[in-house]
Amino acid sequence: MQSGGCAGYFGPIRSTSGISLTLSSSAGSLHHISFWLFFDGGRPSSADFNWDGGAAELSLVDMAASNAYVRYDFQLMASSAATSISFTFRDDVGFAFLDSVVVEAALAPGGPPEPDSSLLAALTLGGACISARRRRRSH
Repeated sequence: MQSGGCAGYFGPIRSTSGISLTLSSSAGSLHHISFWLFFDGGRPSSADFNWDGGAAELSLVDMAASNAYVRYDFQLMASSAATSISFTFRDDVGFAFLDSVVVEAALAPGGPPEPDSSLLAALTLGGACISARRRRRSH
């Protein structure tokens, strides 16, 4: 369960405010983005999540109070080498809480899975052992 122990809280009055970051990426690269939100039910309020400019991927208005954090997940593609991610909030009488924002490289849909480096090491070591064993038997 999400605790919010290190959450950012936002409560601008009669305006919006938030947090943003520009990430290094590659045009066409796919990313998995997840984050947790919690609302106290104050109104008027809003929350927007935006990836790479343009229209918001998530836009919430006058959210009801929540008893727990809610997780949001997205698979989104970068359009350039510099990708922006932003969260914008308004909560005139309380706060909106943002926690555990994670951005990870993701595989393209239907693409082959990336081999785990430990699996590659095990296969390489296994192949070397089999090769050495065959050499000993042939002498």
